[in-house]
Amino acid sequence: MCGLAAILSRYMTSFSMIATLLGGLGVFFIGIKMISSHLSQMAGRGLRNGLLRLIDTRWSASLLGIVFGAITQSTNAVTFIVTSMVTANLVQVRAVMPVVIWANLGTGALVFLSTLNIRPFILSLLGLIGVAYFLNVEKSTRYRHAAGALLGVALLFLGLDLVKEAASPIQEMELVGKLLASAQEQYWLVFFLGAALAFVAQSSATVTVVTVLMSKIGLLNIDLTLMMIYGAGIGSAVSLAYMTLTLSGLARQLAYIQIFQKAGSAVVMVGLLAIERVFDIPLVEALIGLVSSDSSLQGCWAYVLMQLLGCVLVSAMSKTLYPLALYLAPATTEESRSKPHYLYARAIDDPETALDLVAKEQLRQFAYLNDYLVTDSTAQPIVAHGRITQDRLHAANQRVTAEIDEFLAELLSGAADRDVMDRILNFRARNRLLADLQRSVHELDPLLRTLLANDSVSKLARAIIESIDFNLLSLRDAITTEDAQDCDLFLQMTADNSGVMEHVRQDFLARGHELSPHLHEVLFSLTSLFERIVWLLRQYCALVR
Repeated sequence: MCGLAAILSRYMTSFSMIATLLGGLGVFFIGIKMISSHLSQMAGRGLRNGLLRLIDTRWSASLLGIVFGAITQSTNAVTFIVTSMVTANLVQVRAVMPVVIWANLGTGALVFLSTLNIRPFILSLLGLIGVAYFLNVEKSTRYRHAAGALLGVALLFLGLDLVKEAASPIQEMELVGKLLASAQEQYWLVFFLGAALAFVAQSSATVTVVTVLMSKIGLLNIDLTLMMIYGAGIGSAVSLAYMTLTLSGLARQLAYIQIFQKAGSAVVMVGLLAIERVFDIPLVEALIGLVSSDSSLQGCWAYVLMQLLGCVLVSAMSKTLYPLALYLAPATTEESRSKPHYLYARAIDDPETALDLVAKEQLRQFAYLNDYLVTDSTAQPIVAHGRITQDRLHAANQRVTAEIDEFLAELLSGAADRDVMDRILNFRARNRLLADLQRSVHELDPLLRTLLANDSVSKLARAIIESIDFNLLSLRDAITTEDAQDCDLFLQMTADNSGVMEHVRQDFLARGHELSPHLHEVLFSLTSLFERIVWLLRQYCALVR
């Protein structure tokens, strides 16, 4: 019985240790994801404008990238924020490349922190966050993402602490001892293990943290530690390459730069280690040995050197790499449509010029309204700049009108002159009508397709398409010229549309036996929507006049 109890106790101890290790890794991964997710959600206009002021020079952009990488511990989160800035036309891809490139170096902060005893800090942070959540901070629109990101930080470090606690007894297990003994000369096996782990975790920093912890307790010697870290660099690049299959345009351009950086630095570091071992030339291992005699800190410095090498390598080759990335992943039609062409942050300083730019942007969006209309039952929307589905076209246009509204709100908050304030309010009212017009014309599409597919009512559908197209073109001319007579003429032309639509409805009611109930419903919805569109156009014209 005593022997059985001892065996059970030993197995329970092993199970508890493995469960703690797996639980720690799980909490660690959850923390990483929470930080990335919440910081990405915080990338609003205010944050983007603040960042814009910090990337005037290459040096400041590089420093910002390091800080961002240290805070987020995720180059994916940094890439998301940067991509939102580029998509909003606040800055060009080339200008923010240093931010994404040098964010990799910032992730080294986590690797060094993993070697410290930070349990008191973790528990204190969790306590403060718990109080914040008790006060319902997570329900606050302003603070919920900041609270979520801090909770992610606390969980990340809690996971690290649990991994360290569970990892210490592992080296005493007989099976682990045999595996380590057989792996001492299997460098490439450890390399591919690091690559596989990084591919799954989607982060070389995460795998490096675990590797450093294993090195700290004596599970890995320095050579195996380095090979696993370098393998993690390759695995992270492969993981990112796999993720780019679902990306396009601007996001894919930045991803290609990162893939080259991660893979290139890892390959060079492996080559340097091979040269050091084969030819006995002191290189990386000798250098980190001079910096520290602690094997875990040596692993930290090797990771930082790998990231630094990648940053320097890509920065030096940026004039070649950027055109290549642009060629491999040109901006999509949707990206081109979904960002303002005339608005930029510094225009806020000159309200009169800013309003002129708003007028141009709104006119550009108004011109896109004609693209929503179909020509027949099988046609796609008329798109002047490439193929794009109706829903994506609408979503892209709505993003720009939302951006215009944010721009005007910011302009209004700093306006002091009464005439300027009146103009801003006029443009905001126009913008609301423009957004309503986009939604209304977008809702026409399925109704028109239904009628175009039915010979008995297809003529009416084509007449409505032609009428809306003509009205949009006429009002666009009036907006362009800002001539009061053109506006008056438009208002006269559209004065009796409600009467015409009522006549159409009564005519089809009289033919009730010829049409199905569903078709009657579509006809009434279509004519009502047509009346609403005309009313919105007349309101818009009145504001222009």
